[in-house]
Amino acid sequence: MRRSEPCNCCEHPRIPSLWLAFVRSLFCLLISLSLLGATSLHAQFGNGNGAGNNGNGQQSNRVNRGSGIPFGSVEPTGQYPTREYYVGLEAYRAGDLKSAFDLFEASIRGGRKDLKGRYIEAIPGLAMLGECYWQMGDLPSCRQNADEIIQILSRHKFLRGVNWTNAIQPSVAVSKRAFLWPDAAAVQVAAFREMLPVASGQQVTADVLRQGGAIESLTYRNMDVAEIMRGIAIASYRRRVLLGPLSENDPGANLLLDSIKYPATMPPPVGKTMIGAARSVGYFGKRDDQRVINDAPNIGFYGGTAHPLSAITMLAATNALVGSKKPETAIPAAMRTVHLSAALGQLEFIGEAFQLAAGSANAQQAGKLAESASLIAGALLRESRFATLHCLIAGADASVTAGNLEMANKMLANAEALANRRDVTLPRFNAYASYVRSRIAAASGSTITGTQSSILDKALIPMFTFALNTRNRRQVLVSMPRVYQFNLIQQAIGNARADSTIKKLLDAYCEDPPIEVWRRDPVDGLAAVMIDTSAAHVSQVTLAASTGYGEKLLQAIDSMLAARFHRQLPLGGRIAQVRAIARADEKDLPPATLEMRNTPGNPISEVHKAAAIAGKPTLAAMTSAETKACVAALSRVHLPQVTLPTLEEKSPAAKLPPKTGLLTFTSVGKRVYATLSAKNKIVMWTVNGSSRVPSEIAKLLRGIGVGKTRGDRIPEDESWKEDAVALRRLLIPEDTTITAEKFDELIIVPDGPLWYLPFELLPFLEADSPLFGEQIKIRYAATPALALRPVSASPATNKIGIATGKFFAPRDLEVNQQIVDSIVDVVTDSLPLPDANKTPTALLGSEIGHLAIAAPQTPNSNNLLLTPMAPYEQTNPLGNLAAWLRFPTQVPATVILAGFRTPVGLGRRGDGS
Repeated sequence: MRRSEPCNCCEHPRIPSLWLAFVRSLFCLLISLSLLGATSLHAQFGNGNGAGNNGNGQQSNRVNRGSGIPFGSVEPTGQYPTREYYVGLEAYRAGDLKSAFDLFEASIRGGRKDLKGRYIEAIPGLAMLGECYWQMGDLPSCRQNADEIIQILSRHKFLRGVNWTNAIQPSVAVSKRAFLWPDAAAVQVAAFREMLPVASGQQVTADVLRQGGAIESLTYRNMDVAEIMRGIAIASYRRRVLLGPLSENDPGANLLLDSIKYPATMPPPVGKTMIGAARSVGYFGKRDDQRVINDAPNIGFYGGTAHPLSAITMLAATNALVGSKKPETAIPAAMRTVHLSAALGQLEFIGEAFQLAAGSANAQQAGKLAESASLIAGALLRESRFATLHCLIAGADASVTAGNLEMANKMLANAEALANRRDVTLPRFNAYASYVRSRIAAASGSTITGTQSSILDKALIPMFTFALNTRNRRQVLVSMPRVYQFNLIQQAIGNARADSTIKKLLDAYCEDPPIEVWRRDPVDGLAAVMIDTSAAHVSQVTLAASTGYGEKLLQAIDSMLAARFHRQLPLGGRIAQVRAIARADEKDLPPATLEMRNTPGNPISEVHKAAAIAGKPTLAAMTSAETKACVAALSRVHLPQVTLPTLEEKSPAAKLPPKTGLLTFTSVGKRVYATLSAKNKIVMWTVNGSSRVPSEIAKLLRGIGVGKTRGDRIPEDESWKEDAVALRRLLIPEDTTITAEKFDELIIVPDGPLWYLPFELLPFLEADSPLFGEQIKIRYAATPALALRPVSASPATNKIGIATGKFFAPRDLEVNQQIVDSIVDVVTDSLPLPDANKTPTALLGSEIGHLAIAAPQTPNSNNLLLTPMAPYEQTNPLGNLAAWLRFPTQVPATVILAGFRTPVGLGRRGDGS
């Protein structure tokens, strides 16, 4: 027989293990039945003060699997949650993420577990372990912990067993913490007991015995109910942050609310308040923001005093207000969260509240917010490095918004000194600090160069590394919520669950994130615009093609091709968007965007003023405008797609002139979709045998001499026309689709290897029939919308700039120069380049209207934007393609690149990229 063990709460011994065999025997059934009418023996409840967060000296917990207690008892051993949890919580608040992670894991392992899973005391450890995953940038594991908490709650529904009777100690005053500032010290904290008795299991009856299986007898355990419920609220809050808009229809959020609903017997007011607060955060978890906004001021308090869930409830309300139509109301809610968190000792919420406030503050509000963050960070320095670091970074962020760069630099320097300690590991905060450092660099005059050489380039690296390349050994982790949500949508489409809701979400996630994403977490917003969305756009094109409507397919193609262009640009095209908004005509901007540009103090407005300088721009003026564009691109503003024109939603081809056709070919996986648009009609088809297209193009190009290195390049016969007929019928099967009677002009939008195909050489019918280029005017465009609305401005002058290199006679420089001189003499109103100042071609828009470059030119395959234009500007930082996208707004209207080389020209097969 097992030795009896003393119990701190009652004096009867633990029932021997042989009792289970005895009561399960058939001969003791009558004895069991007689117990049904007997009064249950219950030990008297303790006052909840014996265990507390400092432990009670009890032996380690033993798993109770219902192995033999047929009547009510009090679990005599164990602490719920285990002691490791509280030590881990201290390590977490100290910023030692590695130690906290190990301790939370130990706490979870030390709890009870059966075949179905863990018990409720594991909830706090799971919640805080999820917070560690959040800080480390492992969002799938973070969500997995939150989902496990929901499953535990669904199995146990423990709230109906909590005894709330003595939860509040009415005559006890909670002492004030020494570090509190006046506003935090003014908060009255309820004297909530550290441990409350919780009933679990059931009375063992004859019916229960007949059912068999695992049986847990009715048992009472003293548990830290407040911390368990706080863990539930934390998991619900973080799960909403992870899922964002996807949480609205998430079954897990509904299951959580169902698992923490009010018991059938309504608890006392304090229990009702605590459950209501947890449910309020649960409603935030299912995106019912208005409910938590309405409930938090009332249910977040008990009789005017703060209870253990007050801080997380107010934090959820603050987060909800950030996404509302009145984000400025989030600032007082955030400050209230800060004071409550400090008064309750829950310091991990303070920095997040400041970050939400910094994202919602305007220039006037940000100054006071930064001062508060600085003062509170000083008060917390000895209490929580975690909270101090977050406060300093958010305060520096607010200082930049207020225009106080000196204060921002000072706060960020203090934050970086704290983050560089060996016992502080907080990579998510480091990414946020990198974002703030980037804002400071841009406001100080630095710009993005693309060569990683500027201060701004270097400041952005840690942020992008965490947001897009966080790794656990060789595995790339998803670290940002918007990226995680995007991946979930992609998975739903891959699993053939693309209903109308998924399609709408896919469209939304392929655009610039909404403003609330930028307010809550600007690193998340930047990650969303910089991720590779090509797979999503391929899904859009495939879904549009499956509908059979050419209009939808043309829209999807235009969106995909525009996204490819933006993905090549710095910050996912945000700087280019700012430039486009700043220099666009008012009639070309959406009303909301125009209002934003005209609002005084808005960063876009500042760029507009800097770019609207009359006369020939100076280098200083252009640098100033570019700097302000970087500042605006890094600001928390939503930027619509205006860099490239877009198609009309209802009638995308309505603006085509009469007898003008728009022909598109789009490669999607192993398929090529084609559309032909006229003014009132769009037809679509799939190119059969599209896998043969690259080889057929290469065959035709070889036939006309492309890639030939010896002998005459121009073919002596016309045998290549047979190949052209075969290729034309592969791409356009019907001979009558394109005729000279139908079209005077054909605008072609190629894709992939088709960029190397000269469509002018395709015959209408057989090899001896006229070629497309002989009877139809053909031009090319990068996107369908550009085909309908070219964006090139009228040239300021008709003067032609001519830049040459070793091109006409590369082995004889004297002959080469003679040929150049003869060309310059023939061209009227020409300007030989370089000029006396060696002005880069990107800055010559006010002097020349056209540019001709006769020099060998090979694109930079690693970074296309760093491809130099003219030979004389090879080493000039403004002598590349990227400089043409910068300010000033005026550049040469037309460009001739006579020596432009592609892989096909060198005898290799190109993919069109």
